[in-house]
Amino acid sequence: MVVPRLKKKAKVLDIGCGVGTLCFYLQSKGLVCEGIDVSERAINIANSFKIYSKAKGVKFMQGEVSKIKKNAQSYELIVCTEVIEHVERDEELLLTIGKLLKPGGYLLLTTPSSNSLLFKMGALKSFDKEVGHLRRYTKNSLQQKIESAGLS
Repeated sequence: MVVPRLKKKAKVLDIGCGVGTLCFYLQSKGLVCEGIDVSERAINIANSFKIYSKAKGVKFMQGEVSKIKKNAQSYELIVCTEVIEHVERDEELLLTIGKLLKPGGYLLLTTPSSNSLLFKMGALKSFDKEVGHLRRYTKNSLQQKIESAGLS
């Protein structure tokens, strides 16, 4: 992953951080990273790694991003990879991201595509259901949701 031109100590939020792999990487590049995940187990594992690595500039929280009690416009970079397709109210997630992102900040958002050949062939319907995907997006449908939330 290429991090945009962020200053050292820039604040990053990783939504759906899992066990914290990306947070630890970003911290190693001089960024201050906070990770949040709905999985209590994942956050417990992330915190156990933090103890062993003595990482500074990393914090993990369990819960939904809408529960973050931060001042608006706190983060220079928000990472949300392979999460939005699991969220029931995706528009609300994007609005929350918009509130937490500093003006001129960056959002890195990835999600499975409905243009995937396997998806178009019908081969992923049971997979999507099994892993909790509520929907897939096209580039245009995702761009429209992003813009509707006031992001560009």
